[in-house]
Amino acid sequence: MAEQILVLRVLLALLLYAFLGVGLYVLWRGLRQGEIEQPPAPPVARLRVETGPDTGKQTSVHAVTAIGRAADNNLVLQDLFASAYHVLIFWREQQWWLEDLESHNGTLLTRFPGKILSLAVHRRHGSSHPGAASATPIASRTARRG
Repeated sequence: MAEQILVLRVLLALLLYAFLGVGLYVLWRGLRQGEIEQPPAPPVARLRVETGPDTGKQTSVHAVTAIGRAADNNLVLQDLFASAYHVLIFWREQQWWLEDLESHNGTLLTRFPGKILSLAVHRRHGSSHPGAASATPIASRTARRG
């Protein structure tokens, strides 16, 4: 009886070590795949203010770029029609996306042929709130190259 218990304990210990070994192998393999599969960096892009009190102001577009009147935005606007946190431009799924951050006056996005697009603070008057707009794709990476 004592021999059977000893054999069972050894088998249980071997099973435990085998389970831990497989778990460590799976973690190691997952970490290696994380090193290999880096998400592609967003293409180089710049923003330039064309009209209004901030005409000529420029900034580089990062993976996430915030625009508005608050000092901690990437592009700080002086336009009184812009909200403190007006809009986000971000890179996701190989595309640039624009998301209006429930700004009071809204955001107007106009697409032109080629690489130029127009982003404007919509100068809405009145008390109606435009509501939260979902993110809108701006241009895909392949469209920017063409």
